[in-house]
Amino acid sequence: MVPSIDDLHSLFLDTLNDDTLDLHVRIVDTIAAIRFIHCLSSSNETKKFQDLLPGMMRTLTDASCSSDEAYRTEGAVQVFIELTKKKSQFLRRKLVNVVDSLLVVVEDEKLKEEMRHLLVELA
Repeated sequence: MVPSIDDLHSLFLDTLNDDTLDLHVRIVDTIAAIRFIHCLSSSNETKKFQDLLPGMMRTLTDASCSSDEAYRTEGAVQVFIELTKKKSQFLRRKLVNVVDSLLVVVEDEKLKEEMRHLLVELA
């Protein structure tokens, strides 16, 4: 049985917005959601998933400050960068919020230099 787009959207959204879940789960959900969005063919389908952006950004912000999740966080940011290159319209409506979130994280002095560069590339 193949789940519908609406079911997947709900699953991604619920997971991203559940702060009681382990950060690792939210990072994996972010990566899965981004990879799924890559596969969407129509702009209408892609628009349905724009409301995931705040949860994705919150997850990336939380993960960027966690040394335990550095490897997965870098992977998530790289997948996000690919998304912005392939589907730039996905970020269009929330661009100001995305950039603001990234700038807050980049200014954290505890952040590794490699992660800082990735986040600046994403911004």
